[in-house]
Amino acid sequence: MTGCAFDANGNLYVVGIGSAGNPSGTEASVIEVSGKDKHKSAKNLNNTDVVTPGNIEVTSNGDYLVLDTAAQDILEFKPASNVLVAATSLNGASEARSFALRLSEGSFWLVNDGGGGAAQLYNFPKGGSPKKSFPISSTSVGIALTPEPMP
Repeated sequence: MTGCAFDANGNLYVVGIGSAGNPSGTEASVIEVSGKDKHKSAKNLNNTDVVTPGNIEVTSNGDYLVLDTAAQDILEFKPASNVLVAATSLNGASEARSFALRLSEGSFWLVNDGGGGAAQLYNFPKGGSPKKSFPISSTSVGIALTPEPMP
């Protein structure tokens, strides 16, 4: 597993390499776990667009975003149809590992471990070149932001 995120309905999305039938496989898997209590179910979304998954986030409209560390893109999908709806390019990224959304500000932070390590701020969904960057440990693999205030 390389990441997980909840949507507004409490469904859990898990991304990683391998699958339940082949846990040592090399294919990327996106799994949706839905339902409550004893009625939970897990569904492989059979996503073939992601090559090497980093982490996963869910937008306020329910789309899920996966960092593809091989392509250095953030890919956006509709979960019901699993259709790729957008790709956000990460110019200046080097060995991207994780990202954290700040939707109210239309941005996200990205962690890179290439080139000595950096945390970079990008526009979302535009992407492109980072607006800000500062050095961090080259062994960093995750990022978290303080929760946004709830109305």
